[in-house]
Amino acid sequence: MNIVLFLRSGILAQNQNVKNYLVLNFVVVDIIFSVSVISRNHFFIFFTKFITCIRNFIRMKARWIISLVVSIVLGLIIAKIDTGPHWDDAGISMIMIFSAALLCGYLSPSKPWIVALTCGIWIPLFNILRSSNYGSFLALVPAFIGAFLGSFLKSTLSRLN
Repeated sequence: MNIVLFLRSGILAQNQNVKNYLVLNFVVVDIIFSVSVISRNHFFIFFTKFITCIRNFIRMKARWIISLVVSIVLGLIIAKIDTGPHWDDAGISMIMIFSAALLCGYLSPSKPWIVALTCGIWIPLFNILRSSNYGSFLALVPAFIGAFLGSFLKSTLSRLN
């Protein structure tokens, strides 16, 4: 019982910032605790923490996948508009890429560089394939700025709450 309490306090000390990992560690510690002292109350606590851990993991993965899909779809739509035959306004395209990357960076702040690439790479790819325009790689700049700004805003607002 003392070992379990020591493990539980060590987990709290090491993982204050990572909530899902903390819940997973509580589940592992509660498995040890449930094996050592078997009672219905401890099993119920273990079971509820286990279900909470699974729900948090699914929410985290679902949010990440939704953010990537939204980022890819918005990037493709913007690239299709940008490479249209009568579109000649690069400024509007950059604002759209920035806004899309900002939104997707806010939705999944853990890896903003992936969001920036999935959102901003389509304009350079379309332009290189269509007209060998390598200068269109500059479209990645607002994508990276937007994704990292969205990630920063999410982390800042979550700290304030």
